[in-house]
Parts: sequence; structure tokens; C-alpha cells
Amino acid sequence: MITNVNNYCEQLLTMSQAINSSAYCKVTNNSLCHASLTITFLVGRRVNRINSPFIKPNSSYVAKYPSNATNIVIQVFNRSFVEAPVLCTKNLATSGRVCFRLIGPEEHPTCNEVPCSSLNAFYTSCCSI
Repeated sequence: MITNVNNYCEQLLTMSQAINSSAYCKVTNNSLCHASLTITFLVGRRVNRINSPFIKPNSSYVAKYPSNATNIVIQVFNRSFVEAPVLCTKNLATSGRVCFRLIGPEEHPTCNEVPCSSLNAFYTSCCSI
């Protein structure tokens, strides 16, 4: 019982660190598919996972995670199909800002990472939250 309480408190602490963090992943879905985002990371030796809700076509979603996170794996999925194929994966040693843009048809959307340093108006808006 005490172990469960300790685990719960650690999870709350990890998520509260994410709220005020500058580390995030933003997915802008300009495709015709429904997408989702999963971020798996370590804080200390504890594995944490953030799962987004479905990201509808022509919408965006931002998931913040703690700035002290390490060993980060970010995956974007096509949720229009039962098997939910992975559209893109990004591995990071330490936290940062990552932006993806989905374009294309429901069956085969393309997932591109958007460089936050670009001066292009779309890219700049993708990287701001």
C-alpha cells in the first residue's frame, strides 16, 4: 500500500514538473488521418509515458514533459487504423522542443519534423505554444 502511494506521489511530481517545463512536443495535423502522440522518458530511473488524445485533422496538440527528462522517445501514430502504424519517431538524449507536421491522405500521411529555428511563418508558429 505504501509503495503504491509513493509511486502515485512520484507520478504527480513528474507531471507537475511538466506543467512548468519548456520541453514539449507539438503535432500539427494537416492530414486527413486521426493521429496520436506518445512520449516515453526517464526522470531519474523512473520510466514515464504521456499519451495524447486523438489529434483530429486540421488541429494541433501540445504535450509538455519535464525539462529534466532523459532518454526521450517521441512517436506519432496514425490512429485511423486499428494497427495504428507509427508515422515518425524522434529519440532525444535530453529534453527540448520538437514539432511535427502531418500532411496527406488518411491512408498514407507524411510526418515531417519542423525545424524551430526556421524564419518561415509556419515553422515559427509550429514551435510556439
